[in-house]
Amino acid sequence: MKKFIEYKKEVVFDALGHYKITVIKTNDMQKSIHKRDLGEHDMELTTAITVSLNTDTHQETFIFLSLRPKASTIAHEAYHAIRRMFKYYDIKMENEAVAYHLGYLVERIHE
Repeated sequence: MKKFIEYKKEVVFDALGHYKITVIKTNDMQKSIHKRDLGEHDMELTTAITVSLNTDTHQETFIFLSLRPKASTIAHEAYHAIRRMFKYYDIKMENEAVAYHLGYLVERIHE
């Protein structure tokens, strides 16, 4: 049985009301998702997923990645997270605003 490995990093967008995007790098996506009680997700054909938990009192998006994700996968999942954050705050998906927030998130994940 393989040892469960997980690394967590939180990226907070204070300018947008303290919206939190939690990035999880893991060797077991199902276990990491289940650990956070985020419902059932079919991970058989995917190596990454973005899941949001947005309620009246809590806004958070989780990005689950493999331990060594490709740059393209990081960018792909970061876009989903930014899109969900913008949707939560009803912010127009304007080109420069998306690019700025996406670049910031990808840089934080890359670190």
